[in-house]
Amino acid sequence: MSELKDMLGNLEEQKVYDAVKGKLGSGESAKDILKECQGGMKIIGDRYNTEEYFVADLMYAGEIMRNVMKILEPHMKGAEGLETVGTVVIGTVKGDVHDLGKDVVIVTLQGNGFKVIDLGVDVAGEKFVEAIKKNNPDVVGMSVFLTACFPAVEKIVKALKDAGLRDKVKLMVGGAPVTDMVAKETGCDYYGKDAAAAVNYALGVIKS
Repeated sequence: MSELKDMLGNLEEQKVYDAVKGKLGSGESAKDILKECQGGMKIIGDRYNTEEYFVADLMYAGEIMRNVMKILEPHMKGAEGLETVGTVVIGTVKGDVHDLGKDVVIVTLQGNGFKVIDLGVDVAGEKFVEAIKKNNPDVVGMSVFLTACFPAVEKIVKALKDAGLRDKVKLMVGGAPVTDMVAKETGCDYYGKDAAAAVNYALGVIKS
């Protein structure tokens, strides 16, 4: 049962696809196969945490997972649908156009079963407000790479307060210059130091 998980954990791309197709062929449900892949993504996250894997490996794993989803999707249209563990809205804040860190977090969240609404880069508070109203997420993530854009985080938090949404979501902020102190001072709930930390926090929010 765990072979597929290990193949994904070891980034054996072709073997993963072959195993997924083989399992579908022998009647295993797409849902169970996805669960196994999520176990593989957890291995990857753990290896990233221990610095055995790097950002490039996370991106590669995300690419493999995207292709696995393409194989599985036609088989998930049945009664069970595509189950997600929770919803996250994420974007790079106004004035900042860096997306690599954000994209790594998105891929890792998706690999762990989250539905992710990506607002892109240079995102103002109004856009976050709109997305929260529309998607009712559990967690909102803000990515910021430039210290000059810290005030933009505060503005987004204020926009959520003004819209009466602040208490409905958990706010997570991350990016190279961000610290716990920055998260506190800008009014966020959590500083996600890397993709794995972001996923662990989001999973904790769902469970609480």
